Amino acid sequence: MEIAFIPGSLDILSGEHFPHLIHMKENINALRKKVEINVLTADKANAHYMRFRESMAFKALSFRYMHIVRKFLHLLFFLAVYMELKKRVSCQKSDLFLVRFSYSNYLITRHLHSKGYKILLEVHALAHIEEKEYGQTYSPPFYFPFISYLESRILSWADCITTVSGSLRDCLVGLGIDKQIIHVVHNAVDLDTFDYNTDPKSVIKEYNLENKVVCGFVGSFARYHGVEILIDVAENIQRKRAGVTFLIVGRNVHGSDDVMEKCFARGLSRVFRFTGEVPHSRIPLHIAAMDITLIPDFNDYGSPMKLFEYMAMGKAVVAPDVPPIREVIEDGITGILFKKGDVAEITKAVEELIDNAELRRSLGHRAHQRIVESYTWDKNAKKIVKIAESMT
Repeated sequence: MEIAFIPGSLDILSGEHFPHLIHMKENINALRKKVEINVLTADKANAHYMRFRESMAFKALSFRYMHIVRKFLHLLFFLAVYMELKKRVSCQKSDLFLVRFSYSNYLITRHLHSKGYKILLEVHALAHIEEKEYGQTYSPPFYFPFISYLESRILSWADCITTVSGSLRDCLVGLGIDKQIIHVVHNAVDLDTFDYNTDPKSVIKEYNLENKVVCGFVGSFARYHGVEILIDVAENIQRKRAGVTFLIVGRNVHGSDDVMEKCFARGLSRVFRFTGEVPHSRIPLHIAAMDITLIPDFNDYGSPMKLFEYMAMGKAVVAPDVPPIREVIEDGITGILFKKGDVAEITKAVEELIDNAELRRSLGHRAHQRIVESYTWDKNAKKIVKIAESMT
């Protein structure tokens, strides 16, 4: 079988720390072990866009209302990508096209549909919902209805769809998509990279974590990650318990609140260690240094990559009780769930784990076993190949 993969136009321009890029790389690598897969990218359009993005003209478009102009420029970029991909598609002999769901792929998906190609659509989120709820920049009134229209058309052209959670599948069903063509394929993890036995000594020494109980977070400081919640949790805990440190691995993103400033303003600088942005290859070392791993907040439809990475490394996980996390974590068995937004509940869960090393160990061990059994990229590739074979 031969599969052609079309990524999202902007996804492939992201830095290596972006979860969607990590997902694409890992997914493709796993699929290549089972089928022939060709990745179709618009290299010329991407190069031109990157040069422009680094130019002073692009950087000047950073104040509030000029984001309208930036969105318009993105549409021009998508058109250039389409023209290049259209030529590449005509040379393909693939059995089907695996297409990353993105409104940037509207034109190429329409083209594939019009030519009768089989389309397997990989859906991670709905931009018209995600950007409306969590977008960091101003958008004109017509923008979200426009994006919603593009996304609904793309969904209607798919022969089969994969989603990263059951709750996202249900969302698509609510939009009128036939449930029978939707398959849930959660995110996953590479067990060789996120090795259960990784030695954290270098990180422990670098951040002075010796003889500490380390509560950790990995990710950006985007609003829906809720990192600010950890400031309240740390403040509650440090009143009662000494020897607890919060290791925060990640960085602020445009439009997010400055978490470090808030932390220092409340006199918690000794309780926190901020690493800044860390290369993905070094994330396992940092997770290995953690005793308790945290997801302070999340949305109702995605699949947090960090969850699978935490679990793979045998760490006790504390996470909000939202549908996509509940699909993976069994409360009290493979992690501890708390009511979303409830600082008292997350504090209680963290304190319980601080005081009980055996509970941390048992939760982490069962979490690791759950990953080994169900959530590796190899298992995901098998699912995708099985779906693809049913389509041809």
